[in-house]
This record gives sequence, structure tokens and C-alpha cells, in this order.
Amino acid sequence: MDSKDFAKNVKRIAFERNLTLLDISELTGLHVNSIQNWLRFKAVPNLGAVYKMAEGLGVSVHDLLEGQHVKQ
Repeated sequence: MDSKDFAKNVKRIAFERNLTLLDISELTGLHVNSIQNWLRFKAVPNLGAVYKMAEGLGVSVHDLLEGQHVKQ
């Protein structure tokens, strides 16, 4: 997993949907600080967090890791 692709895709999805970090946290059940660290490349999410992120955002894991997300 390339954490830069993950961060880029989460940022893109958040921008498309006008979501804040708090919004993402509430949708996914993940802590805001963890999300912030991933998006700033200070940490790499584990597989469980990637699944929670995908489920909360309503996208596939592939969308987050490979960038094939279609705007909903």
C-alpha cells in the first residue's frame, strides 16, 4: 500500500463531498488525530483502518488505494 495514494484519495473524496476531518471521523469511527497523521504522511494506516475508512466513505478499498473512485 502506498500511503501517499491513500492520503491523496481520501483528500480528493473529502474535497468532492465537502467533508472536514471531523466529518470523516464521525463517518468512519476513526480518531481525528489518526486521520490527520495519515493525511500528513506522519503515519500509515493499518488494514483495519483502511477498511473502516472505505466503509465510512462508501467507497471500496480499491478506490482508496488505487484512486478509481467515481464521484457519488
